[in-house]
Amino acid sequence: MSQDEQGENIQHHFCQFDVKKRISWECTTEHQSRNAKAHLYVPATKVVPVIFLPSIMGSNLKHKDTGDSV
Repeated sequence: MSQDEQGENIQHHFCQFDVKKRISWECTTEHQSRNAKAHLYVPATKVVPVIFLPSIMGSNLKHKDTGDSV
């Protein structure tokens, strides 16, 4: 647990995956007088594949002196 500038107690928790690929966190409770906060971090669940095909994409680069394509 850490304290920020205002003196609040902050808990940082990263998720864990169980056998069925479900996300869970292990958090502990604090007394209300401690004014504690919990920051729970969730990983990205979707991935967008990016495929580069340089031979098909072409190039707009030109030689500085002759103006020919590079």
